[in-house]
Amino acid sequence: MKHHEHTLRLSRTACQLWMLMTTIAIFSATLYLMNMLRDSEIANGCFLSQLQSSPLKKISPKNDVVPQPAKNETLEKPKTVEIRKQNIKFMPHDKASILRQYLENGSTLCHHVPTARAHVFGLPHPAKGDITLTTDEDHDLLIVSYAENGQRRCSGGDFYETDLTGTQWKARPPVQDLGDGTYLVKLRVDSRFPGSYQLKVILLFANLHGLDRSPDKWAMYNMTLEEPTLLVTVKFLNEPSPVMSTAAEFPPCSKKDFDHTSWQGRWTRTKMNETCNPDNHGRFKCLPANESCDSPWCTGPVGSLESDGWAYSTHCAFRIFTRDEAWSCLKDKWLFFWGDSNHQDTARNLLNFILGFDLASLPRTSDQNYTNPENPSETVRISLVFNGHYDDRYNYKGLLSLQNATYRERLRSNFDHHTDSEGKIPDAMILNSGLHDGIFWSNFTHFVEAAENASSFWHSTWAAADKDVHKRPKVVYRTTVAPAGAHRITAINPQKVELMNTVLVDSFVSKFGLENLQIVDDFDMTFPWHYDKSYSDGEHYGRAPNAHSWIKGGHHYFVDLMLAHVHLNAICPL
Repeated sequence: MKHHEHTLRLSRTACQLWMLMTTIAIFSATLYLMNMLRDSEIANGCFLSQLQSSPLKKISPKNDVVPQPAKNETLEKPKTVEIRKQNIKFMPHDKASILRQYLENGSTLCHHVPTARAHVFGLPHPAKGDITLTTDEDHDLLIVSYAENGQRRCSGGDFYETDLTGTQWKARPPVQDLGDGTYLVKLRVDSRFPGSYQLKVILLFANLHGLDRSPDKWAMYNMTLEEPTLLVTVKFLNEPSPVMSTAAEFPPCSKKDFDHTSWQGRWTRTKMNETCNPDNHGRFKCLPANESCDSPWCTGPVGSLESDGWAYSTHCAFRIFTRDEAWSCLKDKWLFFWGDSNHQDTARNLLNFILGFDLASLPRTSDQNYTNPENPSETVRISLVFNGHYDDRYNYKGLLSLQNATYRERLRSNFDHHTDSEGKIPDAMILNSGLHDGIFWSNFTHFVEAAENASSFWHSTWAAADKDVHKRPKVVYRTTVAPAGAHRITAINPQKVELMNTVLVDSFVSKFGLENLQIVDDFDMTFPWHYDKSYSDGEHYGRAPNAHSWIKGGHHYFVDLMLAHVHLNAICPL
């Protein structure tokens, strides 16, 4: 009997142990799955496993064909294609609104519906002839997102690429997410550039899926098939007899022009060499180096950009500096760069193309004085600190690098009068982050926190540099480039980068105030050139000229060279 009871107790103990181990295993597996869901952001992405990535139907410009619904379903059309501005509710585009939209995605039935196709309303559709619009006038188009069943989407978060390209004008028409499944697009061409343009609209990501850790599986645009949502030719014509000119005038950029948190610029050219090819070194010396830029688009020698006449302008016109002007601006100054490897390219291009050096490359982290080759009395100090990782041998930490105490102290030491042998601090600090953040941060709310911490760190570092605010360094924040080519659907894609740019700029503005911060929108500068890899390797727009690069004969590098001149405009404004 005792033996039986002892055996029974052992059996009960074994059973209880087995149940405990099973419970622990189930609990561990649940935690593991929750972490997997969080890291892949499926939880924040509406559990959209049912999304069908069917090719988007190309819209015909002549008969206003709308995408066809599935069988036995109806397509919900807008009541009117006329866009009435007074009926449009504009969503704010700042850190708070972006975070709110991100957290709402997938939280209700409305947000749960995935976008399957889109249609663009608002273009004229003549029975015969060309689509024509007038110059010097804003033309509003409306993109409408549709679900698979043909019903209109009722929430935002889709990312549409837009492009308007002519032989002398190239720009990204701005897109405003209205938050209800519709998106306002503005077209405008200056009357000094009438002619035929290609208008392209591409649905790249739906439902904020560009923010995913692995967004390529959610990409709505097939890079191989290249079937955009809309691709049409539009002729922009001048009014036959305008009463008065409405062409825009762009004043030279001054300090106040760098307080715009985002830009809506364009690339233009009034001079070109249609037979230009790169030389044996991969350089595009299409125009004489001293060829001047035409007002009002820029001032200075546009030929020195080696862009075949292209120059960027926004709400103001930039100065393209001569070598003497650049040295006059920078002599005895100390420039401090903190950011990704695009800073290496920009600093090297500044030194080589503008200041007259011939350097093969710059290291990720360096601190060096450079003497004017033509005037030994003029020097400039340039410091580079890489932020892709606190150890510049590695990558993909981004803002997380600032959690390393040794790295933070190394940064702060550059702004301490007592640690410099001459008791100096930088005259200008040019800051950036983004490319490495796009790969590292799997949760957007965590990135927002990191951006706030980064802006706090840099503000405290800047404030401690000198008690007199006027003796502190100028602070320039450069937004991250638009990833190009196949990188458009990777973890560092344009939708993610643009939203990260907005969060970072908003965070820095909240700490520094616009009176102490100058913003350079490199995302807007690079976006018109991001559709292929002719102008970048996908991540860098300033790689050195090379006749044996990834593009036969040589890639273009002028986009980053223009950026170097924009930095000079910010450091030495008129």
